[in-house]
Amino acid sequence: MSFLKILILAIFFTVTINSHSFGLIQKSSDNIAAINKMEQQTYNQISKTKDPETLDKLYVKIDLLRELKSLYSTKPKVQNNEKLDRLLKAKVIYFDEFNNFVDYLTNLSNTINSLEKTIQHLSERKKILNEEFLSIQKNTLDEELLDLRYKITQAKLDQAKKSIDNINQFLNDSYKSMNSITHKIALDKYALKNINEKIKSQEKYYDEMQDNIVSQNIQLDTQIQLLVSQIMHSSTSSTYLQNRLAQLENQKLYNENQLFGIAISIIDLKIRRYLIEIIENKNSTHTVAVYTQIQKEIQKIENSIDTNIQFITNYSPPNYTANSQVSYFVYFKQTLLDLMTYKQNLSLLENKLNTIRKILLHIQNPSIYALNKAAKSLKNIGIQVSHVLNYSFFEYKGIDLSLSLILKIIILLFLGFLLDKHYKKSLEKLKLRQSIGEANIQILKTLGSYIIVIVILAISLTFIGVNASTIALIAGALSVGLGFGLQNIANNMVSGIIIIFEQLVKPGDIINIPENNISGIVIETKLRSTIIRAYDNTDIIVPNSYFINSKVINFTYSFGAIKLKIPFIVDINSDIEKVKEIVIEELKKQDYILDNETYSPKCVLIKQSIYGLEFEAWAWIEKTDLKAPVWLQELYYVKIIEALKKNSVVLSTINRFLEVK
Repeated sequence: MSFLKILILAIFFTVTINSHSFGLIQKSSDNIAAINKMEQQTYNQISKTKDPETLDKLYVKIDLLRELKSLYSTKPKVQNNEKLDRLLKAKVIYFDEFNNFVDYLTNLSNTINSLEKTIQHLSERKKILNEEFLSIQKNTLDEELLDLRYKITQAKLDQAKKSIDNINQFLNDSYKSMNSITHKIALDKYALKNINEKIKSQEKYYDEMQDNIVSQNIQLDTQIQLLVSQIMHSSTSSTYLQNRLAQLENQKLYNENQLFGIAISIIDLKIRRYLIEIIENKNSTHTVAVYTQIQKEIQKIENSIDTNIQFITNYSPPNYTANSQVSYFVYFKQTLLDLMTYKQNLSLLENKLNTIRKILLHIQNPSIYALNKAAKSLKNIGIQVSHVLNYSFFEYKGIDLSLSLILKIIILLFLGFLLDKHYKKSLEKLKLRQSIGEANIQILKTLGSYIIVIVILAISLTFIGVNASTIALIAGALSVGLGFGLQNIANNMVSGIIIIFEQLVKPGDIINIPENNISGIVIETKLRSTIIRAYDNTDIIVPNSYFINSKVINFTYSFGAIKLKIPFIVDINSDIEKVKEIVIEELKKQDYILDNETYSPKCVLIKQSIYGLEFEAWAWIEKTDLKAPVWLQELYYVKIIEALKKNSVVLSTINRFLEVK
C-alpha cells in the first residue's frame, strides 16, 4: 500500500461528500446585499402562495433573514478604555476607585466565561444542525430554513469569539498598566488597621452566631428524630408529619445559611485587605500564602453549600408519596434560592481574587513581569496561529475546510503509511523466525493493508465532520453504483476475499486456466486481481473472478510435488522392457527429479497404434525447484530421445505434444 493510494482514496471520499462546490466567505456588505435580495424574493413568493403551511414557513424565513441581517450589521462591541484612561491620567488614585476598577476587570473576566459557555452551546447547536441536514429533503423550503438557522448560529459564534478577543485585549492593556497605576494609589495610613478591625469584628460575630445556631440545630435534630419515628410507625396517612419534618429540615438549612452570609462577607473583607497588602508591599512573599489561604476558605464554603443543595434536590421523607412532593418542596424553595445566590457571590469573589493575583504578577518584579509578558505573547501568537489554521475558507452545510483540517488529514495519512510499512516489515521478520509460508505472509499483508486503509479513511471522515449517518448514505450510493458500473469491480473484490480466505490459489502455485490459455506461477494475490508469471517470464494480471467462474488447474494445490508427463513413440518392434529400463535410468540422472519411496521415475506403455508403441515417462519434481515446467519437459524429452538413440532403439517418425499434470 502506497501513501499515494491512501491520499487518492481520502480525496475521493471528501469529494463525494462535498459534491457541491464550496462558496467563499463573503464580506458583511455582500452578505447583507444577498439577504436583501432573498428577502425580496421571499415576499414575491408570499404574494403568489395560497397554501397556509407554506405561508407560515415563508414568514419564518423572513424572520430568520432579518435576524441574520441584524447579526451581520452589528459589529462586535469594542471595549471602552475610559476607565483605564482616567486612572492613567490621574495624579492620585484613591483606594475605593481602584477597588471599583478591579471589580470591573473581574466582571469582564466573568463575561469571558459566559461567552465561552455560549460558544460551547453554539458549537453543539451546529452539530445538531449538521445532523439535521443529512435527514432533510434536498432543495426544499425546509432545507432553506435549516441553512438560515445554521448561518445565524455561525454568525453568533463569530461575534462571541470577536467579543472575547476585544475583552482580552482590554484586560491585557489594563494589566500592563498596573505598575504605573498602583504607584499613584493614596492609601489611608489606617486603612489596613481599619479593615483588620472589621474582619475581627465579623469573625467574632460569626463565632457567636455559630454557637447559637449549633444549639438550635441540636434541638431541631431531636425533634426531627422524633418525627421520623412517628412517621415510620404511623398506620395512617402521614402527610402532615412529612410537611412538619420538611419545615424542620428547612429551618436547619436556614440557620446554616446565616453563617454562609457572614462567612462570605468576611472573605470579601479579606480580599480587600489582600489588595491593600499588595499595594503597600508589592514584593512580599506573604501575599502568596494569603492568596492560598483565602482560596481554601472559599473552597470550604463552596463544598458546604453544594452539600446543602444536594440535600434539598435529593430530599425524600420517610414513607414518601408523590402527593406530598409539592407540600414540602415549597419550604425549601427560598432556601435553595439563597444557596444559589451565595454560590454565585462566592464565584465572583474567587474571580476577583484571581484578578488581584494577576495584578500582583504584573507589579511584583521585572523578571516575573517579563516572564509573564513573554508567556502571554507566546499564547497570543498561538491564538493567532490557531485562528489562521482554523479559518474556514470553504464551507458547505456544516463541513468547514481549513488548513488545520488538511494538516490533520495529511498527518493521519502519513502515519497510516508508516504503520503499513512497519506492519509489512514485521511480517517479514516473523516469516524468518517462525518459518511461515510465503502464501500466508502475502495474505496477512493484503488483509492488514486494507484494514489500515479503512480505519484511516474512517478517522479522516470524522475529522471533516462526517458521522455514521453520512457514511451509511455514501454506502447506499455506492451500492446503487455497484448495481450499474461497478459490479465487475465488486465481483473481483468478493472473489479475491474468497480466494484469500479459502487459499484456493496461493503465491508459488503452478496453475493453468484452459479457457484463457494462461499458465504460470502465482506471484501475488491481491484483493482485485492476481499476478501470474508465465514461463517466458512475463507477468499476467488476471481478475480474481476468473478463478471463481472458470476451470482452474492447480498443479500444486494438494501435494508438494508436480508430475511431468513426457510422451514418446518408438518402433513397434522395439523391446518394451529395454525401453522402460533405458528411460527410467536416464531420468534418474537428471536434476530436480525426485527418486524416493513416494516419488520415483516411471515409464509406462500407453497403447499400440499405427504409429508404433506409445509410451509415457513420468517424473516428479519439487514445486520449489520448478522454474518453467515446459522447459524442463523439453529438456527431459531430449535426454530420453538421445538415450534411446544411443541404445539403438528405433523411434517413430511421429511424436505427441508435451503435457504437464
